[in-house]
Amino acid sequence: MAGIVVGELSGCDPGPLLAELLAPLGVPVLAGLPVGHGRSLATLPMDTTVVLDATQQRLSVTVGGDRS
Repeated sequence: MAGIVVGELSGCDPGPLLAELLAPLGVPVLAGLPVGHGRSLATLPMDTTVVLDATQQRLSVTVGGDRS
């Protein structure tokens, strides 16, 4: 299943607009993660398995996880 992760957006609060733009895609969306160009610069490894739980506002990364 697909989902969208949006990092911190410095200097703006796109909350309602972001939700409106992404809702038609019908996938889970998790926004405001401490990644990107904001105050926090957490790194998300590429080519890994992740579990996105938009209800709990959680993104779990499994390095070297099963991609099947």
